Amino acid sequence: MKLLLILALIVALIAIYIFFKPLFKQKQPQNTNPKKSNQLQKEATSSTKKTPYQDLFDSKFIKEYTSFESIEELFTASEFQIKSKKDLDSIPQDKWNEFIRKHTSFFTWKEMIQQAGEEWFTKRSNF
Repeated sequence: MKLLLILALIVALIAIYIFFKPLFKQKQPQNTNPKKSNQLQKEATSSTKKTPYQDLFDSKFIKEYTSFESIEELFTASEFQIKSKKDLDSIPQDKWNEFIRKHTSFFTWKEMIQQAGEEWFTKRSNF
């Protein structure tokens, strides 16, 4: 009898998971070829140092990986006053990562920058 109850509970939990999962799912970053990905990440990260955030985080990227329409909207939604890279760099990393984790498909700001840089580089390199 206990086994039957446990089995029914498991089936119910799976059904709930299947039903609600699409409501909360945001597209996750894709990592196809690890070797190519690592090379692109290095190149993209180094090239993003000179790339304005509006180019790096274009509206397509932001809409795909966040619940916002633009990088400016993401900045505004945070509790921080972000008008420049200096403002962004002055935010405590743990607090900024917490905001990124809650409002994007990424765990950290660094992951978000790396993915954006990789996509930016790939787009411009016609890979």
